[in-house]
Amino acid sequence: MSMCTAIVSSCKPEEEDSGPVANVTNTRQMRVPASFEYNTTSTITFDVSTSNIWGKEKIRVDFYDFKPNSGGEIICTRFLDGYGMASGIISMPTSTSTVYAVIKYPDGSSDMAEILITGNSFSHEFTGRKSTKKTVMASPNCTAGCSSVVANSSNIIEVKTEGIHCFTGIISKAITVSNMATARICGSGTFELTIKSGGKVEIVDGADVTISLLTVEADAEELVVFSNAKVSVENWATPNADITNYGKMDFTNLNINSNAHFENHGTLNVTGTGYYELNGTLTNYGSIVYNGNLTQSTGATISNYCSIQIAKQLKLNTAFNNYAFVQIGTTLFVNAGAKMNQHSGSFCLVKDVYLNGTIEGLGQTSLLKITDAISGNSQGTIKGNLQVCDLNGIEGAFSGDIISPAAEACDLYIPSSICYSEGNGNTSVLDSDFDGVADGLDFYPNDPVLSGVSYYPSTGGFATLMFEDLWPGKGDYDFNDLVISYCHRMVTNSDNLVVRVESKILVKAIGGSLKNGFGFQFNVGPSSVESVTGNLLTEGIISVASNGTEKGQGKATIIAFDNAYSTVSSNPGAGFVNTNTDAPVATVDTLTIITTFSSPVSFAALGEGPFNPFIFIDRDRGREVHMVNQEPTDLINEEYFGSASDDSNPETGRYFVTDKNHPWVLNFKGDISHMQEKKDIVEGYNYFATWAQSGGAQVKDWYEKHTAYTNSSKLY
Repeated sequence: MSMCTAIVSSCKPEEEDSGPVANVTNTRQMRVPASFEYNTTSTITFDVSTSNIWGKEKIRVDFYDFKPNSGGEIICTRFLDGYGMASGIISMPTSTSTVYAVIKYPDGSSDMAEILITGNSFSHEFTGRKSTKKTVMASPNCTAGCSSVVANSSNIIEVKTEGIHCFTGIISKAITVSNMATARICGSGTFELTIKSGGKVEIVDGADVTISLLTVEADAEELVVFSNAKVSVENWATPNADITNYGKMDFTNLNINSNAHFENHGTLNVTGTGYYELNGTLTNYGSIVYNGNLTQSTGATISNYCSIQIAKQLKLNTAFNNYAFVQIGTTLFVNAGAKMNQHSGSFCLVKDVYLNGTIEGLGQTSLLKITDAISGNSQGTIKGNLQVCDLNGIEGAFSGDIISPAAEACDLYIPSSICYSEGNGNTSVLDSDFDGVADGLDFYPNDPVLSGVSYYPSTGGFATLMFEDLWPGKGDYDFNDLVISYCHRMVTNSDNLVVRVESKILVKAIGGSLKNGFGFQFNVGPSSVESVTGNLLTEGIISVASNGTEKGQGKATIIAFDNAYSTVSSNPGAGFVNTNTDAPVATVDTLTIITTFSSPVSFAALGEGPFNPFIFIDRDRGREVHMVNQEPTDLINEEYFGSASDDSNPETGRYFVTDKNHPWVLNFKGDISHMQEKKDIVEGYNYFATWAQSGGAQVKDWYEKHTAYTNSSKLY
């Protein structure tokens, strides 16, 4: 009767299963969602930035798996680019909802943040002394979303029907936009452009236009220029509504009227050499150059977060907020009632200053550097955290006050960078190998080729792989036929490109008599690899190229060993290795495999750990087993697919699962205890079945060493 019941149960069609099985006593009973891949880790996309920059000297950010001061270890390091930004992907346990990031500056200062992971991503901006983050707005195009399309326009066109009206090809004559309509310009040419009440114009990536006459009326919605667009404006432009520039705009002459807000994220050049007025709002995150004179009227606003350069005079009649770099070719006039606010670490470089108002340093110390002279009446005041560097000394013509902590000094260190075309002072930061990474942040301070390190799973940690080795037949689900502890150490240069991967491989257990081999695979081609050292090949069944990669592979495949038993130094117990608690513990060698690349490769090209690990069974190179839905190598014998208990379907990307979606491989980002011989994994891990049958939604940390989670009498 019991035998009949077992047969009926094993032959029951999958579609008749009504849900998870309660009180699972062995893995074969589990009903697992067909889409579940048994992942204990997730690939997380990250985006971090800082408003504190150091020019050529790199800033490093370290990501930790737990609080750094409470046992957390580094899992990933990245150097920030010139905009103070870094992005990429890292692997995190699915049970983790937060990541800890520590940003480290060249002067030894640092800051830590606990960041919430939302979905499969996280982002964070570390605040600091300078804001240089460059906003990038995705550009629309003229192939989608257009209410109408006009190609090669050579007429005077009025756009006044609500919707998006796209212009392609060569544009001439004139375009007028109004009445909640949008003109999207994707082409090139020379034409007049008028934006009236409710009208909006988008000049998109790839457009290159000359506007002979630009009119932006007060009730217009907006003119937007996207990142890879070029716009030249030939008339004396006086916009009365908003302009947002992410690309390159050249104006012959430009006044900004009181209703207008000009927000620049790209490059803005005013090529004329006359006198220009700002009566509205100017906010700059990119680069602005005025070749003439600029007067900021009362009620106008200027906020500079990157670089403004004015070839002649700048006259201030109200507040000017400088967060980064301002250069004035002749004289800065700060009139009575006006104020220049220099925020943390900002730099104002000017030939002459005439001060009847106030210059104040806010936050961390900033710099006012005067190359010729300062003058002004008794109303002139310099105060706050500000160094005043007058290269020939404060002149007697200045009768104002310098109020402490403001002081005459020139030693504030400000490095040159994307936003700071000039720097000041010298840094005490030591960079022995001149790779742009300070010695205190450089993992290899005396090697100009090597700078950073990332890890799988973490600084000092090991990951664990557990294999069943009877594929395509079912095993006994003790997942100890081959148990491997391993870690990868990705050594990078200062540009976050991987120079080499250092892998440690340790066989923890062999719960079978088969002579199994083990390897892993990078996403790059074999030619990307210069050399592989440290593997152990004893059986004569692996063909290796001169660079150490396996022959016959489209991707760089590294065979660590071809017989797990050859890694065992001594096995005083009979038969199997470290699966029977009654037998003495065997000694197993640790392999250190170093893969050096012909030229540095990006993480995006290389892939992330665990780098598609696999075994091949009992000297049969074509009989290889991977993690669920991981592609096999080119040397797989495809005749195994669909045979015995295997339910792989290469056409749909389904690999290495049974018809009940049971696996042959489990991977953990940690040092996990394996099962004793002939003990099903559900006997040792009380919530394995709950996790698997819920598709990974429940008890995500089922493998952790909590008393309620495990049955230690079944674990080795």
